[in-house]
Amino acid sequence: MQDVIDALRHANQEVAMPLDLPEFDDIVDVEEDICVPLHPDFKQFLLTVSDVICGSLEPVTAADPGSHTHLPEVAAYAWSVGLSRR
Repeated sequence: MQDVIDALRHANQEVAMPLDLPEFDDIVDVEEDICVPLHPDFKQFLLTVSDVICGSLEPVTAADPGSHTHLPEVAAYAWSVGLSRR
């Protein structure tokens, strides 16, 4: 996992409005919002490199509920278009 984190951090691009990294409480809030426990590796990703932007790719985030990348909003949309909750 550390190799992936290092590679993502290396690929990060500076942007005018950078994303924030969440705190652990933000992760707990997201899990409660979507009623799904997050895998420990995904939690580590969110806590360490969910602020990375690489080209047009943006990760889901847990720090800013107003962001278009906020995990509960992304999950709700994905589920509404047929993605399984499993």
